[in-house]
Amino acid sequence: LSIDLEGEYGYSYTAPATGGDISITTVTTNAHLWTAAFCDFMGDPITDEEELPTYCTLKTSSGTNGDALVVNFLPNTQSMMQSGALVKISAGNAEPITIYLNQDAPLATSLTVHDVDSWVVLATNLAVNFAKDATQTAKQEFGTESEGSFLVKVVREGTSEVVAEPWLYAEQSYTGTVILYPVTVNTGAERKLDVILVGQNDAELFRMKVTQAGA
Repeated sequence: LSIDLEGEYGYSYTAPATGGDISITTVTTNAHLWTAAFCDFMGDPITDEEELPTYCTLKTSSGTNGDALVVNFLPNTQSMMQSGALVKISAGNAEPITIYLNQDAPLATSLTVHDVDSWVVLATNLAVNFAKDATQTAKQEFGTESEGSFLVKVVREGTSEVVAEPWLYAEQSYTGTVILYPVTVNTGAERKLDVILVGQNDAELFRMKVTQAGA
């Protein structure tokens, strides 16, 4: 029994906030049939309807080799990610496989960025400067407040054009802060990139103008 999700320490899948019928994975087995059911954290099937997940239902609860596990997700109207659903796939005498099912929060329509220490609210087009030899140890971190999630994009200065392999690391941490740092020491001329925080309908909610000093 196997699936086509990657999972070194367990399997998980995060569905989009918009919901709908989602093909989670293809199931491969040499048994004549596989079955799927929601389970608790101990792996036992959930028999009480009131304990079933509220944001998703199984569209396919069984199949044969090569069939897809399809789950229906309701649109997420919460301001945060939904999680807690586990589905267990069983087939013959094989070791069952458990998948954690999450759902993204909807993208935000507004966003506040603040200093992580003083909580002073910061204005967009924020200048962020790094020394020429700054790398991960010199990271800068910014707090965020939003009703929903947002995307972090590294773009060319003054544009919305995403840079494929930037010299700048820019990601959202699990606590919601935005972390920035140069990936490499700068041995050339001064370099600049922008970081934009993007919400619903690809709207730009905040921009950081990042400069690393030249050698």
